[in-house]
Amino acid sequence: MDREKSKNKELRAVELAAEIVILGCILLLGPSFTSADTDPNDVAALLDLYRNLSCPPQLTNWKPNGGDACEENWKGITCSGSRVTAINLAGNGFSGCLPYSISQMTSLKYINVSHNKFQGQLRDMFASLTSLFILDISFNAMSGDLPKSFNLCSSLTLMYLQNNQFTGTIDVLANLPLKYLNIENNHFSGKIPDRLKGINLQIGGTSGPAPGASRPSGFGIGGILATVIFLSVVGAMIAFFIMKRRSRKPSTEIENYPVFPLASHEEQEMKSIQSSSTTRLLPPPIHDQKSVDEDDASGII
Repeated sequence: MDREKSKNKELRAVELAAEIVILGCILLLGPSFTSADTDPNDVAALLDLYRNLSCPPQLTNWKPNGGDACEENWKGITCSGSRVTAINLAGNGFSGCLPYSISQMTSLKYINVSHNKFQGQLRDMFASLTSLFILDISFNAMSGDLPKSFNLCSSLTLMYLQNNQFTGTIDVLANLPLKYLNIENNHFSGKIPDRLKGINLQIGGTSGPAPGASRPSGFGIGGILATVIFLSVVGAMIAFFIMKRRSRKPSTEIENYPVFPLASHEEQEMKSIQSSSTTRLLPPPIHDQKSVDEDDASGII
């Protein structure tokens, strides 16, 4: 029985790694970037965010009034055509609250504001972000219950909430198409929804498993690590050769969407690979963490 559980855990980890590599390749080879005036709603939302952060110098090319985020290559912003599709503000020491205006950027697929000092309750601003598939707000000081509008993020696949001060339950996440969820080092309570027990779920340092449950000890980590590295290298090679081939055709431009290889969280969680027009983004790692399966995690407290 133990051997069967071990196999299932390894298969889930490898499956998730493969999905991330494939997802990165799809994004990299996604819609072509075309120079255009940035959508007015996106510009207004970014200007509000910039002012809310007190116009920090780290955000090069940003302007307090007007501007064209996509054409002018605003730092941390990725576009597809005239729409903003990704925001990466990780590791800048920003403080304050995330403004509600982010909800106006309805084409967002990736948000990363990790490793800052954002605090207070996360506003109920996610109802219109139905294209969002990666959200990383880890390593901040956010508190309160999770916003109810999370349950409308119908594309959300990878979610990083660890190292905050969130409270309440995680029931609002139960029906999302999540493959990976990290809620470590928060103050959540209640039981883990059944739907979430079958995904790669990290709960260490929250409140601990329910009585009688034991924390898994990570089976076959060497094999999982080797597979993850192999898949990442293969994905990168495929993307490189296809990009090289396309670059020979002057009429075709490829947008550099975020790519998500797996790397050590402490050493290089967010390595940016710069290109001529956009920034590729890296999400936090998954291979060095322990998973919770259906029998091992029946609750958070």
